[in-house]
Amino acid sequence: MHIMRKVAAGIALGAVLALGAPAVSAQAATQASAAFCGPQHWQDQNTYGARCIGGDSATRYYARVLCTNGRYAIGPTITGSAWSYAYCTKFGGNVHIAPGAYGEMWFL
Repeated sequence: MHIMRKVAAGIALGAVLALGAPAVSAQAATQASAAFCGPQHWQDQNTYGARCIGGDSATRYYARVLCTNGRYAIGPTITGSAWSYAYCTKFGGNVHIAPGAYGEMWFL
């Protein structure tokens, strides 16, 4: 009976490790895609947009920018190379970044 418990525990551990492997691979693929992303930025007084040129199905990101009222506006999560727009007007403020600077692009 004692041996059976050890065998069952070993099988369960093997199953957990096997199931965890795809998640690690997907995360590594996303990080690799982010590293080769050609970022493109756009902004006006109310909105910040970010796009990943060359993004693929493993590239996930969103735009984020600080607004004049101290809150962060966050755009929708994008897969691939489309635009994500963060709107400060949603919080009753404007974009608060220095001239020549941009908001942020956050990768998942």
